[in-house]
Amino acid sequence: MDVRDCCRSSLNFFQCSNSMIGFIQILSQAIGCILIFILCVFATSNSLREPPINHHQLVIYFKFFIFYILINISILIFLTLITTNHELLMLFANISGLLSTLFALLQFLPQLLTTFNVKHPGSLSVPMMTIQTPGGFLWSYTLWTQPNSVWSSWLPYFVSAILQLLLLSMCMYFQLNYPTDLTEANAELRIAEENLLNANHQNIIDENSSLLSS
Repeated sequence: MDVRDCCRSSLNFFQCSNSMIGFIQILSQAIGCILIFILCVFATSNSLREPPINHHQLVIYFKFFIFYILINISILIFLTLITTNHELLMLFANISGLLSTLFALLQFLPQLLTTFNVKHPGSLSVPMMTIQTPGGFLWSYTLWTQPNSVWSSWLPYFVSAILQLLLLSMCMYFQLNYPTDLTEANAELRIAEENLLNANHQNIIDENSSLLSS
């Protein structure tokens, strides 16, 4: 609150932006992740390269995510507008940091196990992770060096960077020692053919139902 008051009173645009860079970093990444999640839910519903069960699970996760966001917004409104106890607000921030770290573990551990079992990166982009992994460490370092930095702000990004580095190392090792590009392409082609057959079969059923009803 004090930083925002200074931005309105005694700081210029550059000074205000510099003082709030940590908040801007976290907000920009949160918005980016939410947009990607929304695109995955609404832009892949008719994908021929993924089994329909995957999209159904994605929709369930999206509903849980919306519920989690609404709960957090309600708590945040209560702590900032109804109460004036900053200790409760800091406690909520620390709990949110712990939950973010836990969700990072839940996100990466299944992928690490899957990659270890299949001995292949699968749909993971090794070049993207090569760029993103060092950025994760740099991101957490810049948050750590912010004035009055709290551990709950940088810990989730630091843990995610460590897990992503481990995942990247596994992907690069398996890609060099177990080249299976042709196998992966054949698997994607098989899934696409199955989805096309299911779609054609459903269309035939719908046409027969229409004829019988008429």
